[in-house]
Amino acid sequence: MSNYPYASQVQLEETGDTLVIRLMGVWVLDRKAPAFDAFVQHGDLRDDINEILLETKNLEDWDSSLLVFLNQAREWANKRSIGFNCDCLPDGLGRLMLQTQSAVDSRTEAKDPEGEPGFAEEVGQGTLKFLADCSAFASFLGEIVISFFRLLVGRARMRWVDCFRAMQDTGPMALPIVGLISFLIGVTLAFQAADLLEEFGSEYYTPAFVGLAMVREMGPIMTGIVLAGRTGAAFASTIGSMKVAEEIDALQTMGVPPVDYLVLPRVIGLSIMTPLMVIYSNALGILGGMLVSLVKLNMPIQTYIQEIFLNITATDISSGLLKSSAFGMIIAYAGCLRGMNCDTSSTGVGRATTSAVVTSLLLIIIFNSLFAVIYSIYKI
Repeated sequence: MSNYPYASQVQLEETGDTLVIRLMGVWVLDRKAPAFDAFVQHGDLRDDINEILLETKNLEDWDSSLLVFLNQAREWANKRSIGFNCDCLPDGLGRLMLQTQSAVDSRTEAKDPEGEPGFAEEVGQGTLKFLADCSAFASFLGEIVISFFRLLVGRARMRWVDCFRAMQDTGPMALPIVGLISFLIGVTLAFQAADLLEEFGSEYYTPAFVGLAMVREMGPIMTGIVLAGRTGAAFASTIGSMKVAEEIDALQTMGVPPVDYLVLPRVIGLSIMTPLMVIYSNALGILGGMLVSLVKLNMPIQTYIQEIFLNITATDISSGLLKSSAFGMIIAYAGCLRGMNCDTSSTGVGRATTSAVVTSLLLIIIFNSLFAVIYSIYKI
């Protein structure tokens, strides 16, 4: 028997190449219990044993301190490829040992024993993820289209009050940031145009440059970027939080389609408000250009406004508004998609929010290029 001064006693007995460990006494946390590593350090274990057999004798009471001792013994045996036999332990203790072993095995299997994946594996995983994203994009778009047709025939479970609330959150609440950025963009465009055109004696074309750039490109794009970072992220985080809280599952249980109730109001609201926000953005951008023209070029305000109306047509304005409406749908679509598909955890909501912004910006740039090609072909 071991000579350690513990209420928990351990008896070691060697039978051939098998080491029998008998556990006795009281093994509780408020009593000092031995550690298996102490036997190894004192040289009580031979190196030529092939199996460890665990038994109990007069074991009065035990708790997790005994499990710690047994797990240390099992870990020591596994490192040396020694058999570990705990069949003779009491049923309750044996079941706990099996459960802890299963937990350790699951954590071990979750780790990648081969280290970082190779280039070919990363390419394959990226390709599969891209195909899965394309499938999710198409499926979610189809659900929105079906939901919209249900709305047209009066069978959608959408509340218009939710649509009006989405319009308020994406419109008036975003006016300050959209106005500031648009005004500064107009100032920047005017300075750049004035410096460039002044070399050719054509600085009076600055209003035309600023106006056309704002209504056709910069107004819709900058408004879309701001709404993607503000509204698209909010959609993803809100719907993602509802998914984590199992509120979306509750809607499905009650027979309410989540796309009708959560997605459709946001898509409609943002697609309506984005063109209005673009009109406001265009006005602030042109105002910024007017300030620069007045200060830098000494151009009268009446002349600036006259040049704006002479060079900007209704086609220019409508082309920008058409793009902006598409951008609004894209932002709402990407935000709701990432929110509906996020993981049910707090980190999953964060990743969904980030992914919504990135997806929105990417789609805005892609569709803006497509609109530019279409407008060029049809001379719009």
